Amino acid sequence: MTYEDYNNDGIKDLLIFEDTGGRGGNSFYNLYLVNPKNHTLTKVGDFNKIVNPNYNKKYKVIVSYGLTGTNYYQLYKLNKKHIPYKIGKPFDDTEDLDLDKKIATILKNNNPKQQIKKIGN
Repeated sequence: MTYEDYNNDGIKDLLIFEDTGGRGGNSFYNLYLVNPKNHTLTKVGDFNKIVNPNYNKKYKVIVSYGLTGTNYYQLYKLNKKHIPYKIGKPFDDTEDLDLDKKIATILKNNNPKQQIKKIGN
């Protein structure tokens, strides 16, 4: 269990480990958004399908890092209903990858109507 702000509201949310996948290095979690005013937790649907999630505060995106035959990254954001959606296409981890630059490029070129895809698509 860890606490980290995943919706950029300044309040640390609750991340609870669920399971591991391929090669033992892929971890999946459930995310609960904390609302201290109402003393409630809101479960983020389908978050447990995002492999090895990490929140990037600079770009306000969730960065997924999957360990498969080829290690790859995928970016996500939460919509207004707190459902994660993909930003851009997945990209491989390479020796010369500048992750910061790659994230900036994807966000710059992102056309929300064309790029946003539900998890599993």
